[in-house]
Amino acid sequence: MNSENEKILDILRETGALMEGHFILRSGLHSGHFFQCARVCEHLDRVTELVEMLVKKLGDIECDTVIAPALGGLVLGQEVARQLKKRFIFAEKENGALVLRRNFKISEGEKILIVEDDENILELEKDYIEASNMEAQGATNGNDGLELALNNDYDLILLDVMLPGINGFDICKKIRETKNTPVIFVTAKREEIDKISGLGFGADDYIVKPFSPAELVARIKAHINRYKTLTSQNEQEKDVLVRDNIKLFKNTGEAFVGDKEITLTKKEFEVLYILASHPNTIYSKAELFESVWGYDSLGDTSTLTVHINRLRDKIKEADENTDCIKTIWGRGYKFK
Repeated sequence: MNSENEKILDILRETGALMEGHFILRSGLHSGHFFQCARVCEHLDRVTELVEMLVKKLGDIECDTVIAPALGGLVLGQEVARQLKKRFIFAEKENGALVLRRNFKISEGEKILIVEDDENILELEKDYIEASNMEAQGATNGNDGLELALNNDYDLILLDVMLPGINGFDICKKIRETKNTPVIFVTAKREEIDKISGLGFGADDYIVKPFSPAELVARIKAHINRYKTLTSQNEQEKDVLVRDNIKLFKNTGEAFVGDKEITLTKKEFEVLYILASHPNTIYSKAELFESVWGYDSLGDTSTLTVHINRLRDKIKEADENTDCIKTIWGRGYKFK
C-alpha cells in the first residue's frame, strides 16, 4: 500500500469514519468494517486534506459543475468545487431517486451567440467554441445579431463593435434593457475610451483583436461559470420556483404570472406551489388536501375545489393564455 493510501486510512481512522468490528449491513451481509463519511465532515481541515488528494487524482479532467447528493455529500462536494474553482449544486431525494430541485440545472452544452461581420474570424471562434463542447450560432450584421439576442436564450454573447447595421455598443445597450446574459466585446477598437465605453454599456469583458482563441474560450467559460454561480446563489436566497410563465417565492409567498403579481391566500399559494414543484405529477384531491391542510379530508374535498377554481381565475386574469392547472378526470390535478 502506497503512502498516500496509508494517509487516507489514517485520516479515516482518526476521525472515526472507518470503524472496525462486526457489522450487519443494510443488505443483510456481515462486514468487519463500516465507513461513515459524516464523521470525517466533523473535521473540515481533514476534509480539505482528503479532497486535495482526490483533486490530484482527477488530473486534467474538464468539468463546469460539481454535483453532490444532499445531505451526506454537501460538505465534500462543496470542498471539491472550491478547490476546482467550479460551480456547485446538489441533488435531493424524491420518491427514492436523486433529483435536481431549487431550479438547479445542468446544460448539455452552453450556447454562445457570435455577432461578427468578418466571416473568417466568426468561423475561427465557432471552431474553438464547438471544440470545447459548446454550441455556437453566428450573425454577420448588427440587425440579425440583435434579433437573435433578444428572441433566444444564450449562455453568453460575443460582440464585435463595428458591424453593418446596428453597432455592437447599441446592441449591448438593448440587451441590457431585458437580459443579464454575459456579453464579451471582441473588437479591433483598442483605444482606452472604447474599452471604457463598452464596459459602461454593460459588457462583462473586452478583448482586443488579434486575440488568442484559447484565451477567448477560457474567458467564455469563466464568465458562464460565474454567471451560473451567482444566479444559483440568488435563486437559493430567494427560494424561487420558476415554471414556464409562473414564478413563486416560497419565503415571501409572492406569486407572479409573467411580470404581473397575483395576490394569493396562504392556502392558494401552497396548493399552487405543490403542483408546480412536481409538474406532470397527478395529485388526487385527497393527497393534495392532506398535503396543504395537514389532515385527512374524510372524503370532503370541496374546500380544495374552491381553491383550485380561485387559482385558475387569478392566473387567467393575469394572463388569459396561461392555463397551467389541469383536471385529470377521475384522478385529480396536475401542473402542466
